[in-house]
Amino acid sequence: MSDLLSGPLIFDKKSRLFHCSTTLKWDFARLSYLILLCFFIFYDIEFSFLPFLTSARLAVILLLITSFFNINLNKSFLLGLFIFLICFIYSFLQFLFVGDSTQSIRIFWFIVLGWIVPLLFIYSSFRFFEFSFSVFIAGLIQSVLVLVMFFNYDFRVFTLQLINTSTNISETEILQRAFGFTSLTGSSLSIVQALTFFSGLLFLRISPKLKFWPMVLFWLSMLCILFSMVLIGRTGLLISLFALFVYFILYQSWVLNLSIILFLAFLISVFDFIQLFTSLTSDLVGFNSDWFVDWIREGFSFRSNSTVEQLKEMYVPPLSFKTLLGTGRVISENGLTNASLNDSGYVQTYFSLGLFMSVLFYVSFLFLSFYRWLLGERNIFILFLLVILFLIEYKEPFIFKYAFPCFLTTILLFNYKHEAN
Repeated sequence: MSDLLSGPLIFDKKSRLFHCSTTLKWDFARLSYLILLCFFIFYDIEFSFLPFLTSARLAVILLLITSFFNINLNKSFLLGLFIFLICFIYSFLQFLFVGDSTQSIRIFWFIVLGWIVPLLFIYSSFRFFEFSFSVFIAGLIQSVLVLVMFFNYDFRVFTLQLINTSTNISETEILQRAFGFTSLTGSSLSIVQALTFFSGLLFLRISPKLKFWPMVLFWLSMLCILFSMVLIGRTGLLISLFALFVYFILYQSWVLNLSIILFLAFLISVFDFIQLFTSLTSDLVGFNSDWFVDWIREGFSFRSNSTVEQLKEMYVPPLSFKTLLGTGRVISENGLTNASLNDSGYVQTYFSLGLFMSVLFYVSFLFLSFYRWLLGERNIFILFLLVILFLIEYKEPFIFKYAFPCFLTTILLFNYKHEAN
């Protein structure tokens, strides 16, 4: 099978990125397989008729079969695996005494999907270019499915019956928020969509210069992904818009930046997007456009943001002998509520795993990720993604929802591998 790139990647010291030196050659069978793997892993679909074999687990099995014997275990991988296994064993011992296996399961799947799977990706003979493009296409496919589900009530009901979902979205929001062909919902799904948007920007940067119509098609696809996040959740939308801003600052000329800003200002002045959206959703079953518009606006308000205010007011368990060692609980004894009474991933891990082990886990992952960034291209755009992951962990335990660490670690490994070669 031929590589997606017909020529070698050339490292540009100025931009700190690899570029393809020649035109592209597409192997559609190979590319389709990678897109399927990315879709299965990042959207982790749990079918109601087959709850134990989720799509991510199936993809891991396929990756193990195709790449296990090609893996080259480097020191940073082995060090991380050793530290994370210590955290897992500690949480498993807590489970034996307390009976809550949530933290053990979280760390186990973090090790598999966030640490091992990225290594399988890069030793499956895929190229960085192929991976970034495949994640982008997977996100585009999901965005189309999100739009179809949002505007077609019957298809939404059918999908929600076919796929198991776990969500804390209130009954009021069920008919207001969009769902996709995935077991993820709300901010978790919006984060994955943001990763596919980010991957599209990476694809645009490392690919040969696209001609006019392919470029138009590309940006229409990016807008489709962006719009899907408007319907799903604000967290991913904010990250995507910020990533787009950083991308323009780093890699585009000021002339192009000014042109885009003027074009967007023109669109805003000419079209009433809120009125257009309200008219398009007027016939949707149970949809309240006023509530939805207020929800979106509130997400962009930094002074009166309900999510931030709720996080500030949430209970933080005080430091004690019990929290130093960890309670072993993520779920309360009645099995209905959050044991730490806090949504933050940091607080939940601190309460369950204990201060010492939670610091070991987070600091190790941060250090090893940053170490790989230093040894690789040292690209600011990828560093931005690393910083974002540890910022949004304050809101929810996104590290333990696997897609983000899987994507980030894969990119860092690809860059590290290229630099080493």
